[in-house]
Amino acid sequence: MRIIGFVLCWFSTFSLSQERKNTSISFVYQLAKVESYPSVQINGQFWNAATFESSVGTGLRTTFLQGRLFPQFSAGLGYNVLHSVSNKLHLSPMVMSRFSGYRLSPQTRLNYIEGMGGYTLSYGERVILVQSAFFGKGGEWNQKNELLASFWTYSINLGIGYVF
Repeated sequence: MRIIGFVLCWFSTFSLSQERKNTSISFVYQLAKVESYPSVQINGQFWNAATFESSVGTGLRTTFLQGRLFPQFSAGLGYNVLHSVSNKLHLSPMVMSRFSGYRLSPQTRLNYIEGMGGYTLSYGERVILVQSAFFGKGGEWNQKNELLASFWTYSINLGIGYVF
């Protein structure tokens, strides 16, 4: 059920981004505590300087080396503090929520939910460089929604994108 909620949130963010200016699509490499993720990320701006970020990716090590699909969905909201200063440079403090999970065995599925605060920094007009960092709290659940572990988490992202 949580996956459906995150997918709907991601697609609604994507449809919202189609109507606004300063929307970009980026290819981002994310180094996180749980896994590293190559991701496709959509960033945009609405209501003057409010920003959003949404991404979908797959765990590199788990998916390709262990043969288990490990998808991740994320969505975040922020505010571009440099909106009145520069059109090229964007700095947005953000709150971010992420969901990921994979099947460990036919009987066991692990889900990770994380809530973090951080920033997104981008530079450029058409082709942009994107860097962001987040820190927060996460949890690991099994298929019976039992909390297995609670942990501090982080994410460092670096990517390149195009504004359309």
